[in-house]
Amino acid sequence: MKKEIWIPLLIIIIIAFGGLSVWYWIKKSKEKKATDDKDVKKNTTGGGVAANAQILALQKELNSKLSTGDEKLLEDGILGPKTRAAYLKVYGKNYGESAVNTTTTTSSNIDFKALADALFAAMNNPGTKVNLITENIGKLKNADDWNAVKTAFGTRMNSMGNFSGDLLMWLKSEYKTEAPITVLELQNTLLKIGVNETIA
Repeated sequence: MKKEIWIPLLIIIIIAFGGLSVWYWIKKSKEKKATDDKDVKKNTTGGGVAANAQILALQKELNSKLSTGDEKLLEDGILGPKTRAAYLKVYGKNYGESAVNTTTTTSSNIDFKALADALFAAMNNPGTKVNLITENIGKLKNADDWNAVKTAFGTRMNSMGNFSGDLLMWLKSEYKTEAPITVLELQNTLLKIGVNETIA
């Protein structure tokens, strides 16, 4: 075969082989994507978020422990705000956090866990109940009591699942829209027990 013929023929073969390789790679990529999409559809719920078997099991467990009047969770395997709020309600801590130490004691004869729960209820339910907040904080005798109730409060998420914070963060959030005189009343209540915290 003449040199003038086999060189162009070799180039054509190389180009054809390269084109075939590209076509085969594209075909395999499309097949893999189709398989992946099928798996995602099989293992996801609304919004295309991958469902998690562990979260699904957690939701079933939480539903079994929630009180009769509580709204049950949708068992969809998604760790959303409602699941986090239910976890906090049932276990007293945020999902993935260590348990809150609620055994702090001081010289005062106060149930700090109950006091923290009362403060949370006054702030978590619709409409800030400032009188209940002031009344409960008024039970504290000194700065040690304040620190103990903060420890018992820990970090909590609201029932809507869109806010989480410690006691001071909750108070700041709740009092930011209150009248200055109301804020001053709480500040003075804290100052009487030797606590100088800025509320708003």
